[in-house]
Amino acid sequence: MQLNETSIWTGGPIDYTNTSGGGERFSEIRDDMLSGNRDAAISAATSYLMGKPTAQAAYQPFVDMYLDFGHELEKTRHYRRSLDTAEAVASVDYDYEGSKYHRETIASYPDQVIATNITCDGDEELSFSAYLDSPPIEGRDASQTHKGDGKYYSVEAIGANQIALRARVQDGKNAAHKEIGEKNNQECKIDFEARLLVDTDGTVKAEGEKLTVSGASYATVYVFGASNFIDYQTLGDTDIRTEPNNQLELKVGDEIYDLKSSCEFDNCDSYYFIGTYIVPENAHTVEFSYGIGVFEKTAVLEVV
Repeated sequence: MQLNETSIWTGGPIDYTNTSGGGERFSEIRDDMLSGNRDAAISAATSYLMGKPTAQAAYQPFVDMYLDFGHELEKTRHYRRSLDTAEAVASVDYDYEGSKYHRETIASYPDQVIATNITCDGDEELSFSAYLDSPPIEGRDASQTHKGDGKYYSVEAIGANQIALRARVQDGKNAAHKEIGEKNNQECKIDFEARLLVDTDGTVKAEGEKLTVSGASYATVYVFGASNFIDYQTLGDTDIRTEPNNQLELKVGDEIYDLKSSCEFDNCDSYYFIGTYIVPENAHTVEFSYGIGVFEKTAVLEVV
C-alpha cells in the first residue's frame, strides 16, 4: 500500500515574491501579446510576473506498507476486492487452506491514521509480517542511508508492537530548488517519520525491521506519521517528536479502535452524493440539494 503525506516535498519553506516591478510592466506585456509579439510577452511575463524561482519543489512519496502472509497464489480461492464508497471502506476477501481471510482498510482524517483490520476464521491462525519501505528516489538524503544498503531511511523498534521509519528529503542537485533554500537562508530539507503499529489478540514482536504476528484471530495495523513541516515559512527541529504538531502518538483502545464510526461521521460531513431523480409525470420543476457542508445549496430546475 503506497501512502502519501501532504507536507513531504523536496526543498523547504519558500518565498516566491518577485519584486522586479511586474505592475509597471503589465501594460507593456499585454500590448506585446495583443500585437502578436508573443515571445517578448512570454519572456517579460516570466521575468517580471512569475514567482522567483519559477520552478516549484517536487511532491514526494511518504512510505509503502507491506503485509506478507506467505500465501501461495495457486492455493488462494474466491479472491475478491471491493470498495464501499458510502462507508469509505476498502475490503479484501479470500479463502486459503480452509480459512477465510478478511481485510478492511479505512483512512480516518479526524484521527490522522490509516488502519487495516485483518481477521482469519477457520482452520488456520492469523500469521503475517508487516513492514515499511520508503522509495530511494532522487532527492533522498544519502546521509540517512541505512546500513549502507542504499535505503535512504533508518528503522527503529519502539516496543514490541511498533516500529518507526525515519528519513530526510533533501534536494541539492536541482539548481532552482537550491536557489529556494539560499533565498530563504534555509537548507532544503524536510525530515519525516512514519510509525507502524499492530494491535492483536495474538503475539506480536519486532524482528529486525518488521513486526511479526502469530497465533491470532485478528490484527489491526495502523500507519501514521509526521514531518518537521510547521507552516509554509517554517521547518521545525529534526527530532519530530519534540514538535507540538507531531502526529506520532496513537492511543490504541476503545476510542481509536472504533475508527469506523469517526470515519463515517467525517465522510458525512465532508461529502454529499447527488442522486438520480425520477421526475413525476407532468412535473414542471424538480428541487434538489448539492454542495458540501456550509456550502450546501438548493436548486430548482425546470423540466423540459
